[in-house]
Amino acid sequence: MTLLRTTGDTVSSDTFFCIACTHPCRDRSESRTQRSIIKLGRTSHGNVHFGSRDRPDSLILGSHAAIPISILAIGIGYIGYWSIPPFLVIAEGDPLFAFDAETGYVARPNSSTKWTVLGADDKPRVQYHVHTDQRGSRVTAPGQTSPDHVDILVLGDSFAWGHGVEDNETFAFKTIASLGESGAKLALASYGTTQSLQLLRRHRDLAPKLVIFQLNVDHLWRNVSACTRSAYPFCMDSPHIAWDRDGRPYIARPWSDGVARLRLHMRAERGGLDPLTWMVHGLDGAVARVRFQTANTTAADRAKQVAALEFLIEQMARTTHDMNAALLVVFLPEESMLPPPEFLSSSAAQLGYSFIDLRPVLMRSTSGPV
Repeated sequence: MTLLRTTGDTVSSDTFFCIACTHPCRDRSESRTQRSIIKLGRTSHGNVHFGSRDRPDSLILGSHAAIPISILAIGIGYIGYWSIPPFLVIAEGDPLFAFDAETGYVARPNSSTKWTVLGADDKPRVQYHVHTDQRGSRVTAPGQTSPDHVDILVLGDSFAWGHGVEDNETFAFKTIASLGESGAKLALASYGTTQSLQLLRRHRDLAPKLVIFQLNVDHLWRNVSACTRSAYPFCMDSPHIAWDRDGRPYIARPWSDGVARLRLHMRAERGGLDPLTWMVHGLDGAVARVRFQTANTTAADRAKQVAALEFLIEQMARTTHDMNAALLVVFLPEESMLPPPEFLSSSAAQLGYSFIDLRPVLMRSTSGPV
């Protein structure tokens, strides 16, 4: 079953591997030279003398080389491809993500995509459309644009972006509509506080009166991890907080193009990589799996998680203040219902932003987390 379909993507349907074989020399003078070399040569088995007509050295070398090449190909295939679960999403239309050297990835501007999320039985489980405007902000219809200046800017991750639902069903859309104001939604799936701060600074020309930043507990991990969690168990590079030699935090840029890696793997699932690309991407994917595990281990440091979030929230508060905008941080819990970091309440009073914890409200709800 085809798990990914995108328009305008021409892909070969055949993937194969060739091992080049050297033919015996046909030129007599070259044959004589070859015989002399073979008779004088030393092999790994000691001094062995073969006539060129009996066993050409090219076949010996070829057979020896075929073994490690085959082992390498099998290793790449297993680590880089066969042990990675497929991405159970059918995407029709424009590519949704574009690589960004600062944020790792952004929503592709002026795009329209239909996403169908499949269940374990390969049947559609969730289906929705994603349309973006000239800035990559999610909008309700293709071709819709956002004004040059807005009253409300919404930042955050998939909760604010609206994974699994149409745009007019998201809390971001409903909040802006209920207030009767203009707005832009620059949240995106798997974003952390780091990317939210970066996009706030990048799009400050929107001059919003209110910035709503949606936060959840997984941002603690995302803010210090060099890899974003994605559909595959390998690194999709992202910016993260690191510390210099003097212990000062800063935003480290993405190390490589994780979007290209993601797209190549989707193509590989369709059987569309030529042999060289298959080998190169397989090696890159294997390294990216190790990098993801390393990033996951490093990001587990709780003290660094809290310190990074404190730094980012402070930077966000100062940025909105410089923009003459109000900042509202909204904590939306996940199914775990873990509480927000304790410092946020005192930080809000100190830095002059508003903080709302929606966990008590959702815990009282009979329907549970939404």
